[in-house]
Amino acid sequence: MSVAVFPLGPLETNCYIVSNEGQAVAIDVGGDPAPVSKYLKEHGLELKAICITHMHFDHLYGVAALAAETHATVYTPEKDKACVQSIYIKMLLSISGIF
Repeated sequence: MSVAVFPLGPLETNCYIVSNEGQAVAIDVGGDPAPVSKYLKEHGLELKAICITHMHFDHLYGVAALAAETHATVYTPEKDKACVQSIYIKMLLSISGIF
């Protein structure tokens, strides 16, 4: 198993790629996912899932683009599901292309 770290977005939030045997999971894609995409391709990794640890912009900004590119399933914490149901969050996620 290996872990790669990418500081993404204006706050340089750490995005993690955890991989094993050709499969990977991305955690908190908080900015332009281009470096993550490049890493996945260079290492021949299939992204299976994208995990958002919580619903702050600096943890989800690049999720939509990476999910669209890789077709990975996106997961959010159970405790944040109420946030997703709010009108404000739905609008934000809709604009960003996540939902």
